Amino acid sequence: MFVLMKLKYTQYADTDEPVMLVNKHIGMDEEDGEGIMGDQFQSELMYLDTLNKKRIKVVICSPGGSVIEGMKMYNAVLTTKTKVDTYNGGIAASIAGVLFQIVGFIRTIG
Repeated sequence: MFVLMKLKYTQYADTDEPVMLVNKHIGMDEEDGEGIMGDQFQSELMYLDTLNKKRIKVVICSPGGSVIEGMKMYNAVLTTKTKVDTYNGGIAASIAGVLFQIVGFIRTIG
């Protein structure tokens, strides 16, 4: 059975190279409210991984935020069968920088 998922962070899902945007803080923030939530990011990435895409691009422009939410995102990227490339779209600070740098490093040498 084919299930369509509502994609909150994904653009161009119908192409061979969808783009996931990490374009605000990660997790919940008292002042700014909800940012990029790790569980939603995980679900979307795992869904895209089942669609036999050529690669998934993750564009990061984030001041960082919750380490726990960021690690959910990090682990999701590491478990995909589809190649995931990360791009810095401006700022990748704190846990967003970890996601940007370490994921790219592990994919390069692994």
